[in-house]
Parts: sequence; C-alpha cells; structure tokens
Amino acid sequence: MMFTPLHDRNPLRIIPFQHVTLSVIALCCSLFLAPRLFPVAEAESLIDGLGLVPAMLFCGSQIPAAQPRVPAELTLLTAAFVHGSWLHLIGNMPLL
Repeated sequence: MMFTPLHDRNPLRIIPFQHVTLSVIALCCSLFLAPRLFPVAEAESLIDGLGLVPAMLFCGSQIPAAQPRVPAELTLLTAAFVHGSWLHLIGNMPLL
C-alpha cells in the first residue's frame, strides 16, 4: 500500500500544467548541484550561508566575516531549498 498520492481523479480544468511545482523542483535540484561545481571549502561555506541557523535568527549571533551569508530572516526561505544529501533531495521531490 502506497501512502504517497500519485494522482487524483479531479480534472485539471483551471491549471492544465504545474509550472510552479516544476520550477520549485528545478530550483531545489539546481541549488543541490551548484555547490558541487566549487571546491569543497567554498561549497560548504555557500551551503552554510543559505541554511537556517536558529542562534543567528533568534539570538543575533554573528558568523565569521569571511563566510558569505544572506540576512538571517531570509534563511527562513532559502533553507527550504537546500538539501543535505541525494536521499534527502530524492525523498522530498516526489512529494511536490
């Protein structure tokens, strides 16, 4: 028995094609693959900069100046698109 819905019986009259869903999937996959184009240290710095660190968001903790980072409030959005491993990415994308 499968718990993931693969389809439903509702006809797609209003939205014939899921442009937004496929765009989100493409963005997640791109953000997962992009750091692999850089050396390991730079890739880790990029991923750390986009990820959510609660101490920075809620307590105002600071990060090293050399690490690129988006504003702490924006990490609430960017962290949703960063995936930690192939299994994490592959496990999340079918649910979209």
